[in-house]
Amino acid sequence: MSNKAAFKSVQYYSHHAQELKQTQQHKIKKFLEFECIVYDNINMVYLCLPIPGYNSRTYTLHNKTVDKSFCCNCQGFLAQLKKTGRGSCSHVGALHEYFALNNKRKQGGL
Repeated sequence: MSNKAAFKSVQYYSHHAQELKQTQQHKIKKFLEFECIVYDNINMVYLCLPIPGYNSRTYTLHNKTVDKSFCCNCQGFLAQLKKTGRGSCSHVGALHEYFALNNKRKQGGL
């Protein structure tokens, strides 16, 4: 898959339509498909690795909040946190799906 094809198969902003193409859920599934969620044993945090051909940055996911929810160091999470007091992003969404899949595997559901 070319870089342009990978880019458009995940999620991107269409300047022509002035909207995001592909849903957050679609992007979350791509993170799981490419096995982007990994645990960093040294720093004791989860990482969301880049999707090949789509992005190049690794994001850190940690649960250092009082309510034990996960935080991400991506621009989208931090902007939403500043705006609404509660952040969310596709990286955290992918981590939650990763946990759900691992729980199903442990219970013999997959």
